[in-house]
Amino acid sequence: MDSPVLSFRVDEVLIEQLDQSSAATDRDCQKHLNRASPHYLGSESQHINAIAEGIADAEVGNLTDLQTIKAKWANRTNGRMQEN
Repeated sequence: MDSPVLSFRVDEVLIEQLDQSSAATDRDCQKHLNRASPHYLGSESQHINAIAEGIADAEVGNLTDLQTIKAKWANRTNGRMQEN
């Protein structure tokens, strides 16, 4: 079964990078895009799901007040500063 064809516009810089990768690896641009796309789309999917979970939490009133969040980030920053 043939794969569907997808056509889209991209920046010239990306084309140059794909061409360089293709030449260096002796693989076509399609191979590189097919390998890169699942990684990118997987990351985007996780991000979208995290946002949806946050919205669902907010809708049922499961919220954290601003002072608690600020304290959490201040503690993280202090911990990192002490490590260095």
